[in-house]
Amino acid sequence: MVELPCVEELQVDGICPRWREENAKLSLPGLETALNALPRLRDLDIYNASFYGDLPENIAPCDVAHNLRLRLDNSHLWGHYFSRKYTHLRSLDISPTQDIAAFTSEAKMLVRSCRRLERLEANFSRMRSIYRECLEILKEIGAPLVSLDLDDLDDIDPHEYETLISAFHETVSAIKFTTRERRTAEEITGPLKACRNLTSLRLRCAFSDIELDYCLACCKRLKRLEIAVNTISVAENFTTDYKHGLEKLNIVADDIADDLFPYLLQHCPLLHKLECDYNPKCNRSCDIYIPSPRLAYLRVEYSNNCIFKVTQEAKAEHPSSERSETKSNNQTLWYCQKFDEAVTFRKLDSSEIDRLVGQQCKDDDGCGTEKSERSSKPREPPMAAAMIPYHNGNI
Repeated sequence: MVELPCVEELQVDGICPRWREENAKLSLPGLETALNALPRLRDLDIYNASFYGDLPENIAPCDVAHNLRLRLDNSHLWGHYFSRKYTHLRSLDISPTQDIAAFTSEAKMLVRSCRRLERLEANFSRMRSIYRECLEILKEIGAPLVSLDLDDLDDIDPHEYETLISAFHETVSAIKFTTRERRTAEEITGPLKACRNLTSLRLRCAFSDIELDYCLACCKRLKRLEIAVNTISVAENFTTDYKHGLEKLNIVADDIADDLFPYLLQHCPLLHKLECDYNPKCNRSCDIYIPSPRLAYLRVEYSNNCIFKVTQEAKAEHPSSERSETKSNNQTLWYCQKFDEAVTFRKLDSSEIDRLVGQQCKDDDGCGTEKSERSSKPREPPMAAAMIPYHNGNI
């Protein structure tokens, strides 16, 4: 076979046309011949195909290929073959076949050879025990994982969770974790203190209550945080002047405490993307006060009928975290979200503002209503009042 020294990426999709009953079949000796003709191949993807035949008598190891993705129709010796062929894999992405026993054997065989593996991606949602075994193997051989996906281990107990994180704490930079059990903030984020290189974190803990300042104190280098919890707030006694490097924050919760936003304004000066999703259980009015000049993207979703009041703070000569006392230069727009109407989201005119919100809310400076006032004067529907930064005078 003619050598192709310039090929660095190869995708093989063996999906059959309609007139054929089976996807493509690849012989292992034939695959060895083909791969030997690609000496600079770095990425190999094989989809919708099955292997057959004996292992080649001579398998030439290749330390150039770093990324392997397999979506196979059977589990015929692929682990035995690639464990000897690709000895320097950094990323492995595999999907299970119908023969679970054979797949488990081949997966473990291949994973045990991956001493340089940084990422293991797989759809183990129905076979969590296999994923656990693969992680245990990687822990045993000292693989330098930089990405740790614990989404498929939602029944993991706190001790096992801490043990797995500890095993890869020196190298891991991204962690995903999902649990359907109620966990304390210390159980969830406490073990992350050891992960000095952690920059990306996704937590889905629907029955847990989290204090954001505690989470960031445990993960001081965090840049991206996605968090779905019951409630999220800040501790009443947060007094530290520490400035975090958080750049992107996505929150999904039954309730997001209003005092979270002044905290972000003061302690996360690099934040430029903020997304807040209020779950249906939240039926109160809320203030989103974050006029940070760095904020470039703000998304607020409210699962119930809601009135949105968006106020752009006038450009100030001396920016401050304190709320502005001037009203005249602020620009405010009002929107209504009603799921029982044909147009679920629309801008309000002045007459509708008077009718739905009342003159007192209309004259408000946009910086939000104090909690004591809000509790004594409930609004129906609730109002989400957002103060956003000045950007070229337009909102």
